[in-house]
Amino acid sequence: LKTGTDAVEVQVEEEAALPQELIKEKGKDDETNIYKLVQKLSMADKVKLALTGNKQARELLLKDRNKIIVSSVLKNPRITDEEVIKIANSREASHDILRLVASKKEWLKHYSVKLGLVRNPKTPLTIALKLLDHLYEKDLRDIAKSRNVSSVLTNAALRKLDARRG
Repeated sequence: LKTGTDAVEVQVEEEAALPQELIKEKGKDDETNIYKLVQKLSMADKVKLALTGNKQARELLLKDRNKIIVSSVLKNPRITDEEVIKIANSREASHDILRLVASKKEWLKHYSVKLGLVRNPKTPLTIALKLLDHLYEKDLRDIAKSRNVSSVLTNAALRKLDARRG
């Protein structure tokens, strides 16, 4: 167990192991091919990168098939609300990842996250049903007509609409 200055030195060494292009935030003009840099990383380095990486690295790692890497991206303190909204709307996100998004109260404060989770067919049904209570009537109507969500969810949306009308 490292303590004091030893712990700081270990942290600096770990961060130094990852290419700086993947950690520091860059503008859109950055010409570095991040895909090639990430491909060369080991599993452990990808997890470290997911926890500390910049926006471009996070976007790339969100597409990784390994759930550990994707869940590590969600733990990155620099992840933005826009990125979380994108994940909630993503048809490629697994039900486990969507469950993680739904478990964070700070993200559920955003209406777009709630709506994205309800509209996403991969969101676990229990979560989507709970979130129906928080949607506007217009969005409930859209979900009631949607063929992209479970029939259980469309029926629940219809019942909520009827209950709101009287």
